Amino acid sequence: MNIAHVPLALALSALAACRSDTQAPDAAGAVAPAVAARPPPTAAPADTDTAAAAASGPDVVSGAAGESGGPAPAILRGRVAYPGEHYPAMRVCAIAAADPGSGYCLETAQDVPAFELVVPAGEWWLAAWPLEEAAAEPGLLTHASACIARAEAGCDDHALLAIAVGAGEIREGLAVNDWYYDPRAFPPPMPPRGEPAPE
Repeated sequence: MNIAHVPLALALSALAACRSDTQAPDAAGAVAPAVAARPPPTAAPADTDTAAAAASGPDVVSGAAGESGGPAPAILRGRVAYPGEHYPAMRVCAIAAADPGSGYCLETAQDVPAFELVVPAGEWWLAAWPLEEAAAEPGLLTHASACIARAEAGCDDHALLAIAVGAGEIREGLAVNDWYYDPRAFPPPMPPRGEPAPE
């Protein structure tokens, strides 16, 4: 039998059967595209691992296409290091460096320093506000963060560090740990308006 004589719906059904990662055809015979499952977040590293990761800089991992068929979102993963006896619940935000009024935020529970933010491709600043202290200055990811993670002296460059991510990239080992800046010399960003997470 010549394959040119096989109805399109039957051909699509056969194609779908050959690809285990593709959904079955619908009533019209169209096959839905495969959807890449988002990998589960990795377990939060120990504090010493965070310090080592921050000291060496964030890791970059390539990702897959987005679920909506457009560009895949990027993922920012890390930990907030808080200079206190207990770790309060936090509002952790990725703030668009090009539009500081917009960003993506999540709230962490008390004693849970790990975070994962899903953002579109772009450049992002990271900040964390303690939820129990509404007027408190945020912790930041700055040019001093790697120095602070290594517990060195002279960590003086408190300018915000923009993290650039492309579509589908995953940045890991991000340390929001700079609570030691002078807000007059290095004004922190305002909390952004919340944006819906990209798909």
